Amino acid sequence: MQETTGERLIGRRTFLRLGAAAGMTAFVLGSTGCSPMANTAPEKSASFTPGTYTAQAQGKQSLVTVEVTVGDDAIEAVDVTNHCESERIANAAIAAIATDIVELQSLAVDTVSGATLTSMAILSAVKDCIGQAGGDVAALEKAAGREKKDATEIIETEVAIVGAGAAGLTSAIALSEQGTDVVVMEKCGFIGGSMLVSGGRLQYPEAPLEFRQETTEPMRRLFAEVMERARALGVKEERVAFVEDQYEKWYAEGNTKTFDSDEYYAVLGAVGFGNPLAAETTVDAVAARHTCEWVTAHGVELEKPLLGIMGFSWPRSTHPVGKPAGEGYVDALEDYIEKSAFPELEILFSTSAQELVVESGKIVGVKGLCDDGTAYEVRASK
Repeated sequence: MQETTGERLIGRRTFLRLGAAAGMTAFVLGSTGCSPMANTAPEKSASFTPGTYTAQAQGKQSLVTVEVTVGDDAIEAVDVTNHCESERIANAAIAAIATDIVELQSLAVDTVSGATLTSMAILSAVKDCIGQAGGDVAALEKAAGREKKDATEIIETEVAIVGAGAAGLTSAIALSEQGTDVVVMEKCGFIGGSMLVSGGRLQYPEAPLEFRQETTEPMRRLFAEVMERARALGVKEERVAFVEDQYEKWYAEGNTKTFDSDEYYAVLGAVGFGNPLAAETTVDAVAARHTCEWVTAHGVELEKPLLGIMGFSWPRSTHPVGKPAGEGYVDALEDYIEKSAFPELEILFSTSAQELVVESGKIVGVKGLCDDGTAYEVRASK
């Protein structure tokens, strides 16, 4: 559960860490939100019964509890005090919406891309609180929000990436490490994409010994069963015999930890999918191991020992320590980017890609539209 105990959730650290919304700039990663929008807040004319009011509304996964503090003629604070939404996604909505309501003295504020249901819950609860305070909800819904800008900005870079999910984010990091200028266009107000709602588990073939379990008799029986089923499936005998030889040599050398190899990973996959041809390549095993090694090198601490889970009976499964879901990877990678302070990396939040820029039959960039109405054309030289 994500809770707060009197601490404001719209402080500077929340803005910087989460890069929460359109209109916010100077994200600590060198990332930006959309261009700042003009503040068109009206002069204070509302009337309230001063005090702090509480209300709840249903978000995507849970009830969202909001406290609103008002003075005689102004909304002074909006705090989300309790929720069980996805932390990073919810915090993007909390930071953006709470700030806009207080700054603009208006309920005509935008929801946050990627966090629509949480945004709507916050707004609904705030309206309830305003009603409790005797405020005119309808008038505040009509009050001027941020003025939509109609500007186009051209950004020159070496590589343009659409999306700051798993593929986009890791690609941006790898390129930035090489000194390549990168601009990422992300439609949501936060990084991570679908990785934030993934199960977060990775398979780690041929993992270092400290990750492996001690071998048990049931595991020995399982290995023998896999080899028997592989032969029955039609996996080539030389592949099965090769893995059996690896297995015998592993324990003959005095190892007590679980046996594993890329070839065994392939054979086990063939048995699991019922496709003997899958046993002939170790590409998947190598890719899975390299993924684990890469995330570890970039700040992700993986759980030990490896476990077997449904569909992956051999103990190879792991996940980030403390946060078994995909959010653990996003947190660690964001910390890595912050510490690295890549000057070459810029992220345009709340900006949806609209179309590719094609010249002489070659893709040279991408056009995007920010939630504030700003149009971007990112031109890439590589």
